[in-house]
Amino acid sequence: MRLFILYSNIEKRIEIKNNPISKLTGENYLLWGADYYSEKGIEVFDNLSEKYLLNKREKQINQKITNCWTKLGGYGGDWVTIWKARKELNKVDVVFSAADRLGIPLMFFMLLGLIKRKRVVYQSIGLPERIEKLTTMIMKSLYIKAYSKIDTLFCYGYYEKEYLQEWIGKQVKVELVPLGLDCNCYVPQKEVINYDIISVGADPMRDYELLFLYAKKNKDLKIKMIISSELYATFKEIPENIDISIDIDFEAIKEFFNKSKIVVLPVKENNYSAATTTLLIGMALGKAVVVANTSAIKDGYKLSDGTNCLLYLPGDYNSFSSKVDDVLKDDILRISIESNSRDLSVNHLNKESYCRTIFSFINAN
Repeated sequence: MRLFILYSNIEKRIEIKNNPISKLTGENYLLWGADYYSEKGIEVFDNLSEKYLLNKREKQINQKITNCWTKLGGYGGDWVTIWKARKELNKVDVVFSAADRLGIPLMFFMLLGLIKRKRVVYQSIGLPERIEKLTTMIMKSLYIKAYSKIDTLFCYGYYEKEYLQEWIGKQVKVELVPLGLDCNCYVPQKEVINYDIISVGADPMRDYELLFLYAKKNKDLKIKMIISSELYATFKEIPENIDISIDIDFEAIKEFFNKSKIVVLPVKENNYSAATTTLLIGMALGKAVVVANTSAIKDGYKLSDGTNCLLYLPGDYNSFSSKVDDVLKDDILRISIESNSRDLSVNHLNKESYCRTIFSFINAN
């Protein structure tokens, strides 16, 4: 069997693919199990090569297509990359679309016959938000028609699954697949604790105002944040007891996790983002994690408040501060959650389980 995986953010992923150390650090989770499928005898191809890096002219062409598509009521994507990959895509048996930015043009190229009909496994990461931006009935109908050609549509959040199943109807079954990490790469280490709290992440749904307020009211605590330079530039005032690192490498992030007492992940209520990857890293490293109980993680991850994590009401400072206080002040509770979080990662939220599930989609008759 020949499989083509379509990735987004390919510069970063090219670096990961070509770096053998990434398999040891666990950062290769961003390749969505490609090594696993190869080991199972599948011939794997992808767009992780320099020929798929768009030059200035190609970016301009893609933007013009996107602008036209938007005016017609649609939501854009990376049309030029799919066009460049069409010959390779026509040679394979299965396409695994790992990003909506590529999946949207892929499905329309197939609908138009520019790419031969073949088995498609589609990973949704925020597709409902893109569907909501469709502005005409004709375009909404076209999207349903195009996406009805998908063989397996899966996502990582409970609400997203419910939304997509109602949208696409019975013609395509939508699956909820918990993300999993290689727990051999994320092993709890006994380090000197330098920070009371660590918080990592830069997506727009993070609710760092809650953490800032908590820091101001608890000036004796040492708090570590790891974010992007873009997010850092948006902050107006940072509490003095928060130490921020920007754009650091993956191994350094893991080291900071091990040197922190607990992990705190403030997230705004939304339907697709729950700081899931950071949550799983913290749990795999045997940390007690405080995280918002958003719609994205209400099912599928076997999270249990007070047992393997602490869940607070999104946007509610009292709920947030109460959960953080509980785990910081109660060592017995913290140690129990640390043990249970690691057990959940090893036995359920692991790379083997994740890859086995995706492989069953790819290899289905």
